[in-house]
Amino acid sequence: MVSCQKEKPMFPEITVTELSEKLKSEEKLVLLDVRELSELEYANIEDSRLEITPISRLASEGPDA
Repeated sequence: MVSCQKEKPMFPEITVTELSEKLKSEEKLVLLDVRELSELEYANIEDSRLEITPISRLASEGPDA
């Protein structure tokens, strides 16, 4: 039997608008930015809750990255 339901993502994705609202709040969260270092110049996000771990590092090191 084949399921037609989408699997729930391991990490939730949010829209730009939702991100903006969360960054304005005092909500406790971790924002994981998986862009490569060369991509960071396109848009700068400054927030103490931001963690930058490039997707290539996650792919090679897994959850210990």
